[in-house]
Amino acid sequence: MPQTTASTAASKRRADLDWLRVLAVLLLVPYHGALVFDLDPNAVVFVKDAVHSPALVQAVGFVHIWHMPLLFAIAGAASWFALAWRSGAAYLRERVQRLLVPFVFGVLTLVPLMLNVHWLGRPDAPSLGELYARFFTLNPNDLSGRQGTFAPGHLWFISDLLLFSLLALPLFLALRRPAAQRVLGTIAACAMATPSASSMAGRTSPQMS
Repeated sequence: MPQTTASTAASKRRADLDWLRVLAVLLLVPYHGALVFDLDPNAVVFVKDAVHSPALVQAVGFVHIWHMPLLFAIAGAASWFALAWRSGAAYLRERVQRLLVPFVFGVLTLVPLMLNVHWLGRPDAPSLGELYARFFTLNPNDLSGRQGTFAPGHLWFISDLLLFSLLALPLFLALRRPAAQRVLGTIAACAMATPSASSMAGRTSPQMS
């Protein structure tokens, strides 16, 4: 890729998206910390406290509503801007390097250790070697990892993001074509020109003295 193209792309980085990504990722720390106090047996949490905190559970539920959609929206926007100066093949290579490689590494090294923590202190706890052997068996009906079989753990977001990137790439490339850009521009212009429901109500409602 020419240096001028890379420099131009770097100069057009969206600082708002960068900061939204940073803050959303930092929020994962207190979010998962609060999950420790959710004693719901259906909650996939590898370490739990003995105390249940309804307040923290409510806070986690509120954040969960918008936090993951926000991360996916930021990732989609980043892909859209990246395809403005990358080819489809270059984008796929970048996705493999940034998503597939870390996911495979994490599944092979980090997730089994997290599952091992889940079993610590239990009388039926398998050894680490037994856990690794069991981990590489797939149970399609249980991807939580609580039984020791394969699970993506907290890396599920990376695998989903990779899958969405691959599935959405043809659509992104199609929308980058001039004809599609004209259609999108027309739709945006019509949306901007359409009065909002509130403004229409304000125009038609009688004035009160």
